[in-house]
Amino acid sequence: LISQSLDPKSTKKWDKQLEALRSYKEDHGDCNVPRLYQRDKSLGTWVSTQRSRNSKNQLEHVRKAKLGELGFVWKNSRTPQYTDRWLSVYERLVEYKTINGNCNVPRKYQQDQSLSDWVSKQRHLKSKNQLEHDRKAKMDELGFTWKLRFPDQKFIESDGSTTDSDDKFEGTRDDEGDSRKSETGSQADS
Repeated sequence: LISQSLDPKSTKKWDKQLEALRSYKEDHGDCNVPRLYQRDKSLGTWVSTQRSRNSKNQLEHVRKAKLGELGFVWKNSRTPQYTDRWLSVYERLVEYKTINGNCNVPRKYQQDQSLSDWVSKQRHLKSKNQLEHDRKAKMDELGFTWKLRFPDQKFIESDGSTTDSDDKFEGTRDDEGDSRKSETGSQADS
């Protein structure tokens, strides 16, 4: 297996990207860096290159092992299994909305904690501009509320600014009695 020599300069660059991937995993819980990752465009390209080299049997064994130890996913995240899993949880959100009249799943939702975790992850991905457009659109169609706050707290915008303008919100109660306020009006991205 000889696709590129393991010269010191190439190894140093590769190791630097591996460290960037390790940091990404710490922040996001996985190694599925989007190809057009805005925070580090070279990392998305590098991850795609590693997958490509592996599929052509051109990735050095040592490098493949290091990626494997990190939990690297060799297939693109848009595999049918990945899509099916997302849709399965999305359908549970649809059911939640049918029963509760909104998509504001409590953070500690004992009936389905994995749904609560998934909802939080979707909000996080959207706030980092990493939620795939078609998924965001599907959730917007459902009437998903992207920003929530608790009463008497400042609302934190995705850009870090705060507001306490109550005329922008209407109160909601989840099924465990948590009083939350949700943004009303357009759900368009800024």
